[in-house]
Amino acid sequence: MNVEKGSYLAGLFEGDGHISISPDNSYKPRFNITFNAKDLESALLIKSWLNNYGFIRNKVRENAIVYTISNLNGLLFIINLINGKLRSPKYRQFQAMVEYLNNHEGQKIELKAKDESPFESNSWLAGFSDADACFDIRYTDGLKKVRIATRYRIDQRIFDPISGDSYLPLLKSISNYLNTNTIISNKKTGNYLNITATSLKSLKIIIDYFTKYSLLSTKYLNYKDWEKVSKYVLNKEHYQKKAEIKLIKNSMNSLRSNFNLEHHKHLQYI
Repeated sequence: MNVEKGSYLAGLFEGDGHISISPDNSYKPRFNITFNAKDLESALLIKSWLNNYGFIRNKVRENAIVYTISNLNGLLFIINLINGKLRSPKYRQFQAMVEYLNNHEGQKIELKAKDESPFESNSWLAGFSDADACFDIRYTDGLKKVRIATRYRIDQRIFDPISGDSYLPLLKSISNYLNTNTIISNKKTGNYLNITATSLKSLKIIIDYFTKYSLLSTKYLNYKDWEKVSKYVLNKEHYQKKAEIKLIKNSMNSLRSNFNLEHHKHLQYI
């Protein structure tokens, strides 16, 4: 399994990260990525990629941890990794950080354009999925028939709250790649964009992608369960495996109690 560090980190940041910029330039920008509290091991792995710059702090009330880089060498290190690999409206935050360092820290960083390469060419979608995607199984006991399906889902707000730019072009590109659609949905917190991929063609694309480019977080464990059931679906075996699939569903996502990340030892970095 491969991980292309720069693209993966760009995708992870664009899903669950933000850059804090001082309005009066009184302190250096702060590059932050938020993780679920159960993903401390993954946060520490990523910190090791970045020469252990920065620090990790707990946000107990939110069941989260935040990895922050604020010193100059750390910021330059992360910029060197993800410059030219961003795709979302958070590019504007990254641009503001580069401009700050050029204007106030004497740097001469060349800001590269957004990445428009195919999703299947790098780890960006793996990073973004670790942040924002969900792998789940639908198992419905009907009066006459059991219904089984696997779904890959992404929910993202329509507009970035900092730049005001729309996520719609990006999510349309993802849905096109996955052979599905982007839908606008209403939530109490505002309008969101939703991608739900369930077709056989979509399942094949998703499995092919994550076979090549690995997830890092505990979401990897949910993906492997999802992959197993999706292969049953693709092979038209899912109704013969009902009991097994029900057990798998009942141990995934919020019901998961085992968080063994042995796959970290087998990753190949490219």
